[in-house]
Amino acid sequence: MMDYNNILIIDDDDTSNYVASQAIKAHLKDIKITSVANGMEAIDYLKKNTNKMPKYVLLDINMPLMNGFEFLSWYDSSIFKGTTKIMMFTTSIRKKERDRAGKFSDVIAYIEKPLSRHIISEYMNFENLD
Repeated sequence: MMDYNNILIIDDDDTSNYVASQAIKAHLKDIKITSVANGMEAIDYLKKNTNKMPKYVLLDINMPLMNGFEFLSWYDSSIFKGTTKIMMFTTSIRKKERDRAGKFSDVIAYIEKPLSRHIISEYMNFENLD
């Protein structure tokens, strides 16, 4: 049985991870949140937790080892495609990056940091878990 009652944050900024986690926990009390520092760690996490796929992924763009777009390219050609909703979670306001992210079918939003209660309400729906 799949457990989608969790969120994966992929970001190398500990402060952003903490702020996002606190904002999510304040609005969604019973959600498990996991944070990893880059795309490579995210791939390892997904491969080890196939029965606990995150319902949502918050994905930063600029990270060491594997950035957000490299992760998206991997994800888009993996067996995981279509199993979770990805939100770009970044400080970048560049239209070029927003447009590039929009080309990936599992990307549902492009969110500028910091994460707000409004964004959580608008994009994260845990009422009807799969």
